[in-house]
Amino acid sequence: MRKTSLRLAFDEFDESLQAYAAFAGKIVSAQRVIRYQWEKTELLEAFALRLVTLWEIFVEDVVVACMNRDSSKYAQFRGLVLRKHLSADECRAMLTGLGYFDCRSMSEIQRIGRQVLLFNPFAVIPKAESRKIDELMIMRNYLAHYSGKAKRTLNNVYKNTYHMQRFREPGNFLWANTRRGGQMRFYVYLDALHDAASAMRVFLGI
Repeated sequence: MRKTSLRLAFDEFDESLQAYAAFAGKIVSAQRVIRYQWEKTELLEAFALRLVTLWEIFVEDVVVACMNRDSSKYAQFRGLVLRKHLSADECRAMLTGLGYFDCRSMSEIQRIGRQVLLFNPFAVIPKAESRKIDELMIMRNYLAHYSGKAKRTLNNVYKNTYHMQRFREPGNFLWANTRRGGQMRFYVYLDALHDAASAMRVFLGI
């Protein structure tokens, strides 16, 4: 039975991150079509939404590929008797059921990995990167809903992590430079996603 490609999932994710890094660079330096800061911050917010979507797709593909190689941990967790080597479609169906794969935090992703994967690549993601990815997911949730609860959750991140006394829209926050190093925050989150995937790749030996 043909195994779904882990390497392809990682390569495609890396290529997407590189493309968005280059795209963001063009936007930051643009002086004609996209001249004003508010236009650039609006696009950074769209990028944040897209990056979290890419991360979720990547996580699902990695879980499916790992189950595809060995489903014994999933069978043990669910108390089922299954073939060790299932098709990718069977693995995806078992993972999503009648709904869709929804990972709202890194702790949830790591829990799923512990439960259903014989070798859990999410366990090796450094804590610093996990925190940044969680922050990006919180921004995505606010941008997707603009609810009062989502705003309060994001504002708590600003207060507790960045000691900010007033709320800032995600685009303005991502546009600003870090105090240390002077790097635009958007790139900090891109780096976190890249470093998380790199740690997983090393763990899996691909």
